[in-house]
Amino acid sequence: LGLDVTVVEAAPTPLAGPLGEVMGGVVSTLHADHGVRLLCGVGVKGLSGSARVDAVLLEDGRSIPADTVVIGVGARPCVEWLEGSGVVLDNGVKCGADGRTSVAGVVAVGDCASWYDPFAGVHRRVEHWTGARERPDAAVATLLSAGAATPAAPRPPYFWSDQYGVRIQFAGHSAGADSVTVEEGLPDDRSFLAVYRRSGHPVAVLGMNQPRLFTRWRKQLATATL
Repeated sequence: LGLDVTVVEAAPTPLAGPLGEVMGGVVSTLHADHGVRLLCGVGVKGLSGSARVDAVLLEDGRSIPADTVVIGVGARPCVEWLEGSGVVLDNGVKCGADGRTSVAGVVAVGDCASWYDPFAGVHRRVEHWTGARERPDAAVATLLSAGAATPAAPRPPYFWSDQYGVRIQFAGHSAGADSVTVEEGLPDDRSFLAVYRRSGHPVAVLGMNQPRLFTRWRKQLATATL
């Protein structure tokens, strides 16, 4: 739109959480390519203005002129209404890898459901529509199994984003990786595929404009032995 845009990010780089600092930094170069100013590693203290906002005040004392501000502050699961119900809560509704809650015959899916992730070895909530699409199948299979063998868990979490005409896709968990290598393409070309590994085993994959190769690696992640 021809507007001057500044992104303020408290983390070392945008997407540092899901992608890690190294690959988060690589992906964030897309913003610089298109004239977006990045200010990372600093938080927002507040906004200034009377009738409307005129600046963003940073924690390091700087003031960034602004007339439109978009704020992303994350989400917190609203599960207080379940307190005392017998359903165990822990950053959401605590579930097994198949959606089972602590109450027999009750499963949970959605942003507030904290499923056990066998790939990461922890419980976590997945706030993306792919999880909401895939997990109901597993939850229904759990209900129909009536206590029989545990159904297979859904694939590792996945998300995608289209930025400046570039398709960014990510699956798995970068937090437990001890290495990340570019397997195909070049980051400078904004077209590459990178694989995250822990002790030599793939735990996550990142693709930029590599949809076919990414899809193959995503399928491999689901069957990888950790």
